[in-house]
Amino acid sequence: MMGMRLVLVSVLVVLLFSGSLGQSSNKEGTKKWNSGELIWEDFKGISQEGDTASHFEYKLGSRYQRKKINDTTIIYYEAYAYFDQENSWVIEEKKSDTLLLLNQLLFDLVEVHRRKMQAMYDSVVHPLFADSLATVIQVELEQEISALEQEFIQAENHSFITSKSDVINRKLDNYTISNIPSFTKHHFGYGLNASFSFLSFNNSLGSKFTNGTAVNIGMDFQYKKLMFGILGSVGWNKVKKDFTDGELEWKKGFNTGLVMLESTFAYDIQLDKTHLKPFIGGALFEIAAISSSSEFADHNYVAYRPTLGLIVDYAMRKAVKLIPSTLLSDKQISQFNIRFKLSVTPLDFGSGLDSNTINLSVGISNLSHVIKLD
Repeated sequence: MMGMRLVLVSVLVVLLFSGSLGQSSNKEGTKKWNSGELIWEDFKGISQEGDTASHFEYKLGSRYQRKKINDTTIIYYEAYAYFDQENSWVIEEKKSDTLLLLNQLLFDLVEVHRRKMQAMYDSVVHPLFADSLATVIQVELEQEISALEQEFIQAENHSFITSKSDVINRKLDNYTISNIPSFTKHHFGYGLNASFSFLSFNNSLGSKFTNGTAVNIGMDFQYKKLMFGILGSVGWNKVKKDFTDGELEWKKGFNTGLVMLESTFAYDIQLDKTHLKPFIGGALFEIAAISSSSEFADHNYVAYRPTLGLIVDYAMRKAVKLIPSTLLSDKQISQFNIRFKLSVTPLDFGSGLDSNTINLSVGISNLSHVIKLD
């Protein structure tokens, strides 16, 4: 029975704090700490008779936030706190300057823990730790407020408020107010790209096969200005006319498939939003008959040849994710681009089949770097 009670209490606590962490900070009847010091007119709730002269109600929580600055979207957890005017009250006959200073002191203490919570979110290494740490800060604040109110009841003088105020002001100075921390981008980056391309064949290969189209998927790895890329392509074209190559007979209109695996080294030249990346590398290229019949199993040409060209990435937007990823537990800055790529590959399959193949592609790419908060 005791175990069941503990489970129920735990569930209620989680629901309580989850509700608190999900509240919006932009509602009527609230006052933020930076809106000015408390005045008695802020206490709009209905007073209750008893030993308590006033009641201080607040909310402390956090929310998933997206803030756009120019072309960059900042994704982060924002800690917020506010004074609840509608549920805070004071007994008119017991108003005093000292009592008002006490409530301001409690408000300052809430702001300390808001900043502490924000600093925690900025430094947390895994999102699974965030909620539990926020709950610890919430409970810690409740305990400090309760202790401060009890001490005030026992002392109830202005010197007590002054001494406590000095302590809390020093705590406020220990935390910065900014929600967006500064960061440093690591040299190493990685990303994915996808594109659609048009391949143009000339010379003897172009006289026997039509031009082709292909779908491409690749990965990029960057260290400072140097980039290494891997790209896989699958495409289609047709036989342009009847021809014979040894024992292989190719018929006009026969469907053929294009397969390419490319590895390249590039250098990144940044011009504002445009990144020019001249590259050189090698490509494994295959043209093969598309047929389930075994008689066409040998109808293919394979060659490994050098390739060179230019990649142009135009930055559309950036995203700074200050919330660590669940998988890698890292914070990232990512850039999303429209990618144009032009490459030339001097193919030579032997048997008199050669082509200075031009590959023009259009697609999208992204590149992410791990960031470290300063």
